[in-house]
Order: sequence, then structure tokens, then C-alpha cells
Amino acid sequence: MTGVLRVAMASHLSGLNNLEVHSLLSPASPYCTDIGIVHNEAIEALTYEGLEDKINDVEKYYNGYTVGTDPKRRLFNSWSLISFLKHKILKPYWVETGSTYLLEEQLMRANEEVHIKIEELLVNGNEICVPVQAINFSTLNDGYDQIWRLLFFSGYITGRKADGDNAMVRVPNEEILCELKKVYNRILQRLMIMSPESCIASLIKGDITNFEKGLKEAAIKTFR
Repeated sequence: MTGVLRVAMASHLSGLNNLEVHSLLSPASPYCTDIGIVHNEAIEALTYEGLEDKINDVEKYYNGYTVGTDPKRRLFNSWSLISFLKHKILKPYWVETGSTYLLEEQLMRANEEVHIKIEELLVNGNEICVPVQAINFSTLNDGYDQIWRLLFFSGYITGRKADGDNAMVRVPNEEILCELKKVYNRILQRLMIMSPESCIASLIKGDITNFEKGLKEAAIKTFR
């Protein structure tokens, strides 16, 4: 099975136990070269469909996922690439298959450190080091670091294992980057409405320090 998100640990009452799990960060998984669509396969499919002139655009828009420890080996978003081959239109496909409600709720309760790192990802396009060990939905609201696990295992960020439970992550491609920017803009608007004096005024003045402070206060007020 591939593309399966383990939402709970196995137990003596579950019907499927003793699985050997190879995650996206498994350093020596024998399957990391056998899943997904790689560059040469994408070129072959595009050429077959007479779309070889779109290779660079498709590469930028749908490619970029990392599996294992080789940062040079990139996988395409299979759903988006196959949908593009079918419809011949370059547009978001995968991001339109689900809701971002859970992601937005986690971002609403994020602390200042999370917002700073989100900015590094979305505005500066940098890799960042964050904890991304296996996600457990029963503890999703325990601490602020859970947002990175949610983003990683749902496909909004990708990366390679660093040290311990951490990984160096980035936004994989333009399809995801555009969607994340839309999501984050909605979050900022919600937070600013809740605290207009501290957020909007600081933003207009270019006072980043007080803007970040107001953003944090607004997020805290959400869950009082």
C-alpha cells in the first residue's frame, strides 16, 4: 500500500497488525525508487500526449516531492500530472480534491515561531528544519509543532530527514505554493479582523515587531 496515512497505532484489538512501515523519511527504504512518477516517466507521458512543449511548466507546477534521503530524486504529484494529461490544462488539481479546514484551524492556533517559519517557506522560499515524526490525530492539538506533521504527511511540504525527529522541509511546487499562500492569507485576514488595532495598523506602518506581537495575541484570543 502506498499513500496511506496511519492515523492510529496498531493494538491487540485492531484487525491489521505487525506492519512494516516505510515512511517518506525512511533513509534506506527499498521502495523509495518504486513509487510515484519520476522525471523521465513524466517526459515520456507528455511526449506521448503531444505535450512535450509543456515539460518545463509541468515540472515547475507538479514536480518536487522527496522520498527517502536523496534530495535530487524528485517525484511528481501523480494525481495532478495524470489530470493534466487528461485535460491538457495547467491548473491546480490535487489541492481541489479536499478541504483545508483542519489545516486552517491549526494555523489559527499557531504561535509566533510557527508564523515566522511559515513566512520563511512561503515568502522567502527557504528550507526550514522542523519536527515531522509520525502524526497522531488524537494529539493534534497538543503543542504547536503538530502543524508541521500535518503539513508534511498531507503533502503540503516535503523534505529529507535531518537529525532525530527533525527534517529539512520546503514547499514542493507551484501548485502547493499558490494554495498555501491562499490559505495563509485567509488566516491573516481572520486574525486581523479579531485584532485590527494591533495587526492592521502595525502592518500599514511596516512595524513587523508589533505586527507579529498582535498576530500572536489574536491567535491566543481565538481559544480563550
